[in-house]
Amino acid sequence: MKYSKTIVAFAMLAFLISGCAAVTNTLKNSVQLYGTPWKLVQMNGNQVVIPANADNATLALSAADNNFGGTGSCNTFSGNYVINGSQLSLQNLGSTKMNCDNMSIEIDYFQALKSVTSYKIVDKSLYLYSGSNAVLVFEAYVKY
Repeated sequence: MKYSKTIVAFAMLAFLISGCAAVTNTLKNSVQLYGTPWKLVQMNGNQVVIPANADNATLALSAADNNFGGTGSCNTFSGNYVINGSQLSLQNLGSTKMNCDNMSIEIDYFQALKSVTSYKIVDKSLYLYSGSNAVLVFEAYVKY
């Protein structure tokens, strides 16, 4: 009887530890629209290659004040958004006005942001759609 209580105690301890690990893995594998830094990886169906001397194109949305912001390959930008379910509208996009080499990526990026009508998150990727076309694809770059 004494040994069976010990075995039951160890079994429960193992169960609890494995349950905690499952919760931790679930949290690590889930990302949210808000508060996640997003890095642009695809635009209009093409992989985005940022020149070595430029910044990554990024996006971040704040749940607290319905603002968004990020960087193009050169300038920073911000604006506000309206969200209703999976419908998303990025509005009042403004940016700094620095002139850098290879501005075409940034110009296309800003135009695509203005055209967004909805979003979807799959695994650790954020898809921004204009109508039924995924115009921008981002990857979360969350450090664990």
